[in-house]
Amino acid sequence: MDLSDRSNLFKTADGEGDFRGNEELCYFPLVSKEQYEKKEAEGFVESKFGGSLKNFLVAFRGSDKIGKNDMKDLRAWLDELDD
Repeated sequence: MDLSDRSNLFKTADGEGDFRGNEELCYFPLVSKEQYEKKEAEGFVESKFGGSLKNFLVAFRGSDKIGKNDMKDLRAWLDELDD
């Protein structure tokens, strides 16, 4: 895409162009990376597993059986959330 093609992308409804080739556009996020990742993960669990964290973990793990160490870590994490 050359400069004239790009400038066409920035034409207004009345046909006037607002694009000036030597200016830089700055974009910045409206939410933090952590906020985005949290919402994305929540949406994924909701849409794919009906909001069930258990169903997500079972699918992620590949079976209903969880090893003792994994269970210990999971319990510690859940206890931390309770506090």
